[in-house]
Amino acid sequence: MRIFDYEGQKDLSDVAISLSRDEAADLLATLERLVKQPSLSKVYLSQLKGNVIEREIAIALDSNVRPFLAKTA
Repeated sequence: MRIFDYEGQKDLSDVAISLSRDEAADLLATLERLVKQPSLSKVYLSQLKGNVIEREIAIALDSNVRPFLAKTA
């Protein structure tokens, strides 16, 4: 897993993401789409304010990364 801050141009190692239930459902659907469609290289989950992106997360699959076992809190 690599978490990269585009604005600061650096990797981040300690982050927290808080989602509403609807946002979590959107993220789940986005990840399922990425996994099921090999032609996709990257997907975006964006929050718009008017016509401007207020927040955005880009998610890509990297075949070179070792599997990571997720821990739940």
